[in-house]
Amino acid sequence: MARSADFLRTSAPEERSRREYTTEEEAGYEVALADEPVGRSWEEQRDWRGAGILSLGVIAGALVGAGVALLLAPQSGEETRERIADRARRLGSRADASWDDLRDELRRLRRRSRRAATRGRWKVEDILD
Repeated sequence: MARSADFLRTSAPEERSRREYTTEEEAGYEVALADEPVGRSWEEQRDWRGAGILSLGVIAGALVGAGVALLLAPQSGEETRERIADRARRLGSRADASWDDLRDELRRLRRRSRRAATRGRWKVEDILD
């Protein structure tokens, strides 16, 4: 991939290496000077008001969308609450099962590492004896 300044380079004289040049113009680079600075200064404070308004809009839209979805659902409110409760129970049981699996895996890993450490200690003792 080309360096960022390579596209600005014109033909540079071959007799001197790049390290000998004191300025970019001497090295054969064209230097573009702007009349006015472009962009924003790093010292300038950022205006977060626009980001806050956007965030509020996204949150309000999500709430309105959820409300409309519940109102237009083809089932009654009681059925909706039952489905939500059922999904919450299933999610809870899956989370419990995942934690149990993680605990069992960590116990297996601990046993394996203890065995490996014991075997390593025995080998070192055999070598030293």
